[in-house]
Amino acid sequence: MDTIEWLISKKELILLFKEIVLTISGALAAYVAVQGLGAWRRQLRGKSNHDLARNILIKLYKYQEAISGVRNPFLINSDIPENERQDKTPSQIQYLQYKKAYMERWGRVSEVRAELHPDLLEAVVLWGSKAKNICKPLFRLETELLITLRNDIRMRNPDSSQEERDAAAKLNKNRRDILHETDENDPFKEDFNRELEKIELFLRERLSL
Repeated sequence: MDTIEWLISKKELILLFKEIVLTISGALAAYVAVQGLGAWRRQLRGKSNHDLARNILIKLYKYQEAISGVRNPFLINSDIPENERQDKTPSQIQYLQYKKAYMERWGRVSEVRAELHPDLLEAVVLWGSKAKNICKPLFRLETELLITLRNDIRMRNPDSSQEERDAAAKLNKNRRDILHETDENDPFKEDFNRELEKIELFLRERLSL
């Protein structure tokens, strides 16, 4: 082989070697990128799980406080505007104050429920069907309390007939006495806390993902 042929062969070998190195480098870079993307996705998924579980827990604790606030036995009647007092008897004014005080308390429950709703929808997207019904037992208890409260307000309305007030009182008599929170022997609170603990367990598992 003469000098020229040897130089050409050497040059081809160098080019071939460069192509091999570039190919290997490209494949290695692609592998590293894929692995990095996978790790990033896992990290992002973990952060999403953690943040969502944390947000739901915080709002559930606010929800628990709001429900407890409704059931607080110490009620101060809310003031009503002067124009609403006109031509009203003392018993009518007292009823309106009583009703307004409870509606203000219940407004806090509705507010927290509204804040919680989008997070629960996102939970279904991230965690599937298991997350769909996690709060339903709490919401059933909320409905039970609302029915009791409505009946209590109706039976106090001085503008209703005695028959209507008696009917509302009878409805509550046939239900659990849950309107007011007590320190001992409070089945409603026990039921609520028990269901909340189940949700806490579900969410704390997501906090650790």
